[in-house]
Amino acid sequence: MVKKISDFIGKGSSLLFDFPLYTKIKINLTVGKRIDYEMLEFDEELGPTILNHTEYIEGNDFRYLKAIFLNEHNFYHFCPKCKRKTYIVSSNFKEINEIETNEILTIGTNINSAEEEEAYEQHALEILKSRANEFQRIVFGETSNVQLTFQCTSMHQHKMLVNFHITEDGYLVKTGQYPSIMDFTSFNDIEDVFGNDTKSKRDFKTATILKSHNYGVAAFLYLRRIFERLIFNKAEVAINEGIINNEDFETKKMKEKVKCLHDLGLVSDFLNENKTFVYEILSKGLHQLSEKECLSNYDVLEEAILLILKENRELEKQKKVKKETNKKLNHIHSEMRKS
Repeated sequence: MVKKISDFIGKGSSLLFDFPLYTKIKINLTVGKRIDYEMLEFDEELGPTILNHTEYIEGNDFRYLKAIFLNEHNFYHFCPKCKRKTYIVSSNFKEINEIETNEILTIGTNINSAEEEEAYEQHALEILKSRANEFQRIVFGETSNVQLTFQCTSMHQHKMLVNFHITEDGYLVKTGQYPSIMDFTSFNDIEDVFGNDTKSKRDFKTATILKSHNYGVAAFLYLRRIFERLIFNKAEVAINEGIINNEDFETKKMKEKVKCLHDLGLVSDFLNENKTFVYEILSKGLHQLSEKECLSNYDVLEEAILLILKENRELEKQKKVKKETNKKLNHIHSEMRKS
């Protein structure tokens, strides 16, 4: 699904620092409408005389496009240099007086027919296209490229650069940024879910890098590796303890393996409840889905994998606490029997 620029309303920092490079974002030049009513007079017999004014305004996409490149910005976001979240602000903001800031394109009063309404809409669209051309000329220049500069609000004021290109057929494309998308990704909040599993931690970071460069299928591969590694590690422990039979376990399908481990209390409820969805979607992504389909579904699959790993860590902690508590209870019981 193609992103449009207004999809980022309220999520501007995501577009600037996290959105993949060279992914086209559609700018739809549409006209919006807003109706205001004005009472001119009131007659006790005839009632009020009311005029309705239809304001034809710039659509969401164009208004948000202007906001990105003309407004000052203040985001609470991860700073790659500070290694923590802080406020990031525009550092090269300057007001451009030549660009029309009023969102109203034209106003129609008491429109009485569909033909009249269509004529107003067409006139408003022509004005909008003219404004869009003027905006592109002033902001993006002859090369159709522009660079935005930001800085964090720490004492060091670390600089950040984001480059954009606007195409002739109405798409915005992020063509570069510094620091890189990967640098803007903080793993501090999820470090604990991996525990000592350095392989899964490395695979997760690789998946993040691939996703940031629009390699959705390959990113799915690394998420699936994490899923499989968790299942195989749990199975290995159960096999070594003699709880399950290796040959019997190997013949099972993945969802059957998950159910078997869940019945033994080795994997979480969430993993068991979603055993059919998560693994099948990741596998289908490798063999049937397109890059775009994998990318559009990546965030949900990533969230599911992290939740599975988090619950796995909780299970391991509970198992450790239970083992230590049982040991202490046995010791107390033994001491009491001696007395």
